[in-house]
Amino acid sequence: MGGASQSQDRSSGGSPQPTARLGHGGNESKPGITNTQILLDQIKADKKLLVANNMDLTDAEGAKFWPLYDEYQRGWTR
Repeated sequence: MGGASQSQDRSSGGSPQPTARLGHGGNESKPGITNTQILLDQIKADKKLLVANNMDLTDAEGAKFWPLYDEYQRGWTR
């Protein structure tokens, strides 16, 4: 789990950008952020990247899909 995530091959569909790996994202110095929260945030980012890499969305499709995806995911964290 070291280093940065691999760069994303697709630029269409407004796909999310890869994120830094745990321990290299700068979150560890923010007060009140636990290791568990950092890990959960990384899992969410990796999940979104996995979805983006497996869907072949156009820019127009991505503009509609990602706000819905984000809203749905927020519903799971309540």
